[in-house]
Amino acid sequence: MRTSAHTMAVIVFKIFFSAMVSALTECPAGSFSFTGQTPCTLCEPGTFQPDSGKTFCLKCPQGFIQPGFGESSCVPCEPGTYQSETGQKECRLCKTGTFQALIGQTHCIACSEGSVQPFEGNNTCIACPPGTFQSEEGEENCEPCPEGTFQPFDGQTTCLPCLSGFIQALPGQQVCESCNAGTFQPDSAAGYCLLCAPGFFQPFNGQNYCIPCNAGSFQSLAGQPACNICEPGSYQNLRGQDRCLLCEPGFAEPLSGSLSCTPCAPGSYQPLVGYSQCIACDAGSAQPDYGSTSCIQCEAGFAQPTAGQASCFLCPVGTYSDQKGATTCTACPDDETTDKEGAQKCQKRVIHNSSAKKMTCASTNFSETLFLIIPSLLLRWRRKLKALKLS
Repeated sequence: MRTSAHTMAVIVFKIFFSAMVSALTECPAGSFSFTGQTPCTLCEPGTFQPDSGKTFCLKCPQGFIQPGFGESSCVPCEPGTYQSETGQKECRLCKTGTFQALIGQTHCIACSEGSVQPFEGNNTCIACPPGTFQSEEGEENCEPCPEGTFQPFDGQTTCLPCLSGFIQALPGQQVCESCNAGTFQPDSAAGYCLLCAPGFFQPFNGQNYCIPCNAGSFQSLAGQPACNICEPGSYQNLRGQDRCLLCEPGFAEPLSGSLSCTPCAPGSYQPLVGYSQCIACDAGSAQPDYGSTSCIQCEAGFAQPTAGQASCFLCPVGTYSDQKGATTCTACPDDETTDKEGAQKCQKRVIHNSSAKKMTCASTNFSETLFLIIPSLLLRWRRKLKALKLS
């Protein structure tokens, strides 16, 4: 009887246990328990369980996350984000200077040279605009081109130097500017133009040198596009000069742009500097030499009635000049004469014996002699005229 009762108890227990076990269910996906049966616990954020009846949850892999409870799968990180660790509930934003274009990534990519990303969580980088550059990877800002350089294109790693004759005074520019006329720049990558020095000029833009003023011209100021021509009364025989030279005394120059002054010709003079014309010697004076600063008065015994002459002439016989600077010679009185040219005074006439025989009176003066001779001469001329008419 005891054996039968014990057997019956075992059977009843088995029936009861089997009934209890059959009343339990498997844990669904997204949950777990130590037995895999209910009651179950939901998988925590950062974990998941795709199958039912499991005793544990799985960590989300790198590049994936799960922000909720009881999930059966993980979510890939969106572009612009990443996750390098497992079991995470949120993705990380890509830092400035980096990007990520794909989903489910474990890291971000540094922006390449010539591009940047100033914001977090982006899926692309931005090309550096014209006038800027970036020579490093993973940068958040572009650098402006320094003065003296330029960049006309986007996405560049360097800037270009301005050529000689061109400059850029401001940073971050797309083009260079040409040096204006009157200025120059011999070097590349310059931020300013240089003024042409006095004595030099430059008529064109964008030049790397200045031109020396030609002989006959000058430039006294800096930064000029042209030279000035030397005025009459001045000259310049060298190139690259900042002034013209005044003609010295004894010289003059009537033309502009001359390389030298002209010496005053004989018969003229110039006592002052910087004149365009020489002065003709006054009547009563002369100058035989070139390049003179004054004229010479005619000496006594000489005269010159015309201005601008190289010499004075001797007073002819029968005339005289008793002082300097005479314009004419003075005729001697009737009873006086001179025995040679260049006399400074007259002297009484000397009557020789031979002359006395021909004259009716030794005391007859010259005028009386002419009075006696003229009638006979007129008679001869009348006879000749009459003979010519008859023939």
